[in-house]
Amino acid sequence: MVTLFRSIALAVILTAGSVQAQQAALTPADTAKIKAEVIETMTKYVTTFTAQKPKVIADDIFSNPSIAMGPNGVTVNTPEQVNTQYSGNIKRLLEGGWEKSVMDHHNVCVMNANVAFANSRYVRYKKDGSIHSEGASTYMLNKGKDGWRIVMLIGHDINKVMVCND
Repeated sequence: MVTLFRSIALAVILTAGSVQAQQAALTPADTAKIKAEVIETMTKYVTTFTAQKPKVIADDIFSNPSIAMGPNGVTVNTPEQVNTQYSGNIKRLLEGGWEKSVMDHHNVCVMNANVAFANSRYVRYKKDGSIHSEGASTYMLNKGKDGWRIVMLIGHDINKVMVCND
């Protein structure tokens, strides 16, 4: 039985690998279109965050489930958990005088027609216009029936920049 299971698992892995190898190469125009769509999704994300709408972030921007990776490990989140986390984050930021967040850099790497990574730097501003905080994150996005969604968020040092060869 174990041998049968291993054989089936190996067949699935080999089949998946051959399907991936057969994917058509994207044209430069395709890549540019996907990059624009991903940047549009990331802009919607930061705009929705600044508008203090954690439920919209959880339900319309992140996938279900989604993954967060950081110094404390990996978590797999439901929309309810994402909503709770973002509600708490927004509350803490408001208590510190935060007014808005701006993503001022996007580096998008298109992996295929439905998968891309976006490396973004953000600046959080206080009501008086001074800088509240700065940071960076890398996001893995997937395009499905509901459009582009953030599947994974990786928070990291602001000086870590992902480079992509197009």
